[in-house]
Amino acid sequence: MAAEDVRRYAPCQQYFMDIANIHAIRKSEGRLRRLCVAPDVQPSSGVSAAAAARAAHDKEVTWFADLQATLWVAHIRSILAGACTVAYYLGHQVSTLHVNHMSDHL
Repeated sequence: MAAEDVRRYAPCQQYFMDIANIHAIRKSEGRLRRLCVAPDVQPSSGVSAAAAARAAHDKEVTWFADLQATLWVAHIRSILAGACTVAYYLGHQVSTLHVNHMSDHL
């Protein structure tokens, strides 16, 4: 997808925010939701309390790695970084910005 030609909006400046597209964000959100609503390991018939405790511990140990694998935190970081950039420029009397979520202008 091509970026908007900002020459039509002089004296506009264009900034690429390196934010993933909506499809990637939604996919990440789905992964996060599945991670957060995954059922906890509970002792059931045929499973000892010790085995259930080990499984719960193993799940807890990998939870942050699983969270990182969703890419959710990385997406939120790029969105917040973009928002800070916009706030900075608007706070310094740059009145015309063209913000593009894409990482580059290809």
